Amino acid sequence: MPLRVGGQPVKALYLGSTPVKALYLGATKIWPEDSSGTMEGTLAALSGLSGGMAVTRKLEAAIAAASAVSGTLGIRRGFAGALPASSALQGNLRAGGFAGDMASSAALAGGLSVKRAVAGAVDSLSTFSGAPTITRRFAGAVAGVSAMAGDLSIETPVGYRYLRVRVTANDGANQSRITELYWAETAGGPSVATGGLASGSTELLGATNAFDGNTSSTSWLSANVAPPHWLQYDLGTGNSAAPVELRMVARQGNGFTVFSQAPKDFTIEGSNDGAAWDVLRSVTGQTAWGVGEERTFSL
Repeated sequence: MPLRVGGQPVKALYLGSTPVKALYLGATKIWPEDSSGTMEGTLAALSGLSGGMAVTRKLEAAIAAASAVSGTLGIRRGFAGALPASSALQGNLRAGGFAGDMASSAALAGGLSVKRAVAGAVDSLSTFSGAPTITRRFAGAVAGVSAMAGDLSIETPVGYRYLRVRVTANDGANQSRITELYWAETAGGPSVATGGLASGSTELLGATNAFDGNTSSTSWLSANVAPPHWLQYDLGTGNSAAPVELRMVARQGNGFTVFSQAPKDFTIEGSNDGAAWDVLRSVTGQTAWGVGEERTFSL
């Protein structure tokens, strides 16, 4: 959690001439921020934060009973803890994911914004005075006597039959090469690109090579013409997937490929008819791919 003075992060503190090594709020270290950006402690009962609180990666702890945060609580990656009874957040809660529960009498005076998923439950007498927004899914339950002053908005994931990468520029070469693509519906999960049909805009080396699980010696390679090139996977009639990430290996592990053929600028797209495409993410500046290196692109 960054400690700031005048909007600037504090790099060093002194008590007289003696350097301060760390600051704690109850049992929770609040400064300096861990290099991982992960906060694993607990905000104990009756703790109070009058300003905002930011955790760049993940908050794994709970905010205990009677704790209070009067500013915005922003968690970039995910919140694995819980908001137990009598906890209060006077500002907004923004999290990459929310795996815990909002227990009885917990109160959120601002808005709740969760980018990925809410897996926990909103228990009895919990209160939202803002409008909760969950962009992926809400897997928990909203129990009796819970109150929401605003609207609960849940954006259902859109499923696609066709998934593709459309390369608009490589790291110097005309040809595009991709060793392996993994389309996953959960972070770090298995690829859904199985049992279907792979194809490419051109195929000097076949598109199926990018979906064979072999990152050592096979890859898809386009013809030696200028981009754009695309690499596509058809899940088949009646099938669809709502991927949350794409993992890509551009250069095969045996070192026979050159980094200049690796995709630099590309779009990640989905379609249900193979003609009209939704852009799930635009990616630029992906240079200097290492041999066998895998990169992950969240959607």
